Amino acid sequence: MSEIKLEFENRFIMRIILGAKRVTFRRGAKANIGDTFPVEYCGEKYLFRITDVQPMCLSVFCDNYFDEDGFKSPYDAREYFARHYGDPHDFCATEGFLHRFERV
Repeated sequence: MSEIKLEFENRFIMRIILGAKRVTFRRGAKANIGDTFPVEYCGEKYLFRITDVQPMCLSVFCDNYFDEDGFKSPYDAREYFARHYGDPHDFCATEGFLHRFERV
């Protein structure tokens, strides 16, 4: 088990700390189960542990995990990811990994 670094946009930090965002989608596996990562907010450091890592395409992630990722709907998730990964019609071909985490 290692401490890793995961970057998040500022808009997600409070959602992570409050437990409203419990997963993230990344193009590659960034961690192993049991690895930890810190999140800093207002000078405080919060530690999180990876509890699950599984491969999946972005369309499955958006449709089934949007709420755990802090979005209101699959549409909101697809709109966000389209800005980062391109055409949402290609989401089935966009392979990556779900990383689930919890606060330690």
